[in-house]
Amino acid sequence: MHRFLVAALVTGLLAVASPAEAQEAEPAPALPFEPHAALRDPPPKRMREKPYESYGGWIAPFDVGAFTLLGATFAADNAVVARTTLTHAIGIYTLVPPIIHLLNAEPVRGIGSFGMRVGAPIGGLLVSQVGVLLLSAGENNVNEDTALAAALIGATLSALAAAAIDDLLLARKPAK
Repeated sequence: MHRFLVAALVTGLLAVASPAEAQEAEPAPALPFEPHAALRDPPPKRMREKPYESYGGWIAPFDVGAFTLLGATFAADNAVVARTTLTHAIGIYTLVPPIIHLLNAEPVRGIGSFGMRVGAPIGGLLVSQVGVLLLSAGENNVNEDTALAAALIGATLSALAAAAIDDLLLARKPAK
């Protein structure tokens, strides 16, 4: 294994150390056909510029706060505190990012963000429960705690995915 790594390193160094030989090589033969204009010409300036500017940096801190509150919900000893913390986490997660979309004059993205942030956790919850039912295959070996844990994991992972999609892909507007 070590001989192979040394041989690869020496070969790489020799290839880099001899640029004069590379310049003496014959040029590539001409193509027997004319390449398409899209391959021949550089892309237009409008395609090279960044067509969008992101405002996901305004949404991400609220997502971090919402998921932190969600974690605090599970650490709470008091049921009233847990319920209040969970309510705040869900409110921040579902309402603040669509409002930020609206403030950036992107109402369609705001509606999409809200739908995705509500629908994805529900979908993750349903998929996890179907998975629990399929794994149990009619047997009564799945207890309540397992089903609840699967539901929480499915909903949380899909909520994280929805937040990442919102922050990275939806939180953009055309550059001025």
